[in-house]
Amino acid sequence: KTIAGDAGVTLTATNIAEALTAGTTSITSKGNISVDVTNAAKAVTLGALNAGTTGDVTVLANNIGGVLTVGAIAGNNVTVNTKSAGATVVNGGVTAKTSVNYTAADLFDDTINIATTADSTAFTATLAGGAKNDVFTIVGGAKQTSITVTGNLGAGTNKVTTTLNNSDSSTGQTVNL
Repeated sequence: KTIAGDAGVTLTATNIAEALTAGTTSITSKGNISVDVTNAAKAVTLGALNAGTTGDVTVLANNIGGVLTVGAIAGNNVTVNTKSAGATVVNGGVTAKTSVNYTAADLFDDTINIATTADSTAFTATLAGGAKNDVFTIVGGAKQTSITVTGNLGAGTNKVTTTLNNSDSSTGQTVNL
């Protein structure tokens, strides 16, 4: 099942008392995708969120009482905020062209795999870790010229791995941490 919207899709289910399960239903759009499940009392399960390389994807799941599980996320700019969430599982990782802004759950180990799109050149990741052990992996594509990583990884034992694949860029590649 797919929910599609050419101009964008917004799903707002803030302050809900029961679990929200969209299961394997994916959301696709040529425009932006916005999901706000802030203060959901129980677990939230979503399918893939795909805005291609032109639309932005925002997932706000701050202060949810259960685990946030979401399928693969793809967009131009991707924002995921799971601060104070039960835990976060992104099956299939995040693929973005320009940027990722990721805020990890405070009290759980987060692992997030980030890849840039095939046409991405300059990419920025802003990462905020929680109090536990977070693992962030970023892989740049063939046209990647730069990856910049900023943020505060938190108090745990955290790991950031950045990989630049063989680039066909004539200007070389730069990683700024």
